[in-house]
Amino acid sequence: MRIHRNLLVAAASAVVATGAIVSTSALTASAAPRAAATEHFQIVSVGNSPNDVILWGSVTGHAIDVENHANTASVLKFSNGTMTIKHPVKSASQNFNPKTCFGTIVEHGTYKVTGGTRAYKGASGSGKYQATILIIAARAHGHCSQTKQPVAVHVVIDATGSMRS
Repeated sequence: MRIHRNLLVAAASAVVATGAIVSTSALTASAAPRAAATEHFQIVSVGNSPNDVILWGSVTGHAIDVENHANTASVLKFSNGTMTIKHPVKSASQNFNPKTCFGTIVEHGTYKVTGGTRAYKGASGSGKYQATILIIAARAHGHCSQTKQPVAVHVVIDATGSMRS
């Protein structure tokens, strides 16, 4: 069954940090350009809480996803600066169970780092990503709500690309 657009938008808003992992790893580890590498991160959003971004790979870090532009760009706020990333979705598949209000979305796309502040000033880079999103929709009147904020969203993203600082 198709997940309605509002649920997909709410879940996809958790994916806004796609390109940050490769970018953050390269900036933190070295000022020189790096070869493509796979980095991992998870975004956890429960109710109206902020989207905490946890990353690991060659660098371990934490950011908050503080801004979303129609699910195609985001700003990540790290303790030592921010980074802006464009990340259009190229393809997506989804499943939704209307009895349990549980859904999954798998997205593939590209990302491009378009700027940053402080430690990430002058950041640039690009690559590809795959996002796996788990969502539990809120209930209203005994049915899955298409308009309420989801109860929980969990995102796992693998991004591969290059970076220049």
